[in-house]
Amino acid sequence: MNFDDMMKELRVEYLQALPAKVDQLEQSLDREDIELLREDFHKLKGTGKTYGFPEISELGEVVERILIHRPQFFEQFIPEAIGLLKDIHRERLASRSFDLHQDSRFDKIKKLHNN
Repeated sequence: MNFDDMMKELRVEYLQALPAKVDQLEQSLDREDIELLREDFHKLKGTGKTYGFPEISELGEVVERILIHRPQFFEQFIPEAIGLLKDIHRERLASRSFDLHQDSRFDKIKKLHNN
C-alpha cells in the first residue's frame, strides 16, 4: 500500500470515528464537564489537519481557546460547535468540502473568541 492509499484509508477511518467523538462531546456537555470538553476539542484541533480536515482543526482551536479563557459561556457555543462537527461530518462523507467561514454559527463562536 502506498502512502496516498494509506492516508485515504486513515481519512475514512477518522470520519467513521467522528460520530462517536461527537456523542462524547454531547455527553460532556450534558454533564457540564468543561475540562473534558476542552480536552476533546484540543484533540480535534490536533487530529483534524493531520487527517486532511483543516476545518475540524480550526473549530477545535477556537473552541479550546474559549473554553480556556471564557469557560462560563460554554452553553452559548458548544451546541453550535457540535452542530458544526455534525455538518462537517455529513459533508465530508459526501466528499464535499465545508467552509467554516461561510457559516453563521462559526461567526458566533469566533465573536466569543475575539472578545
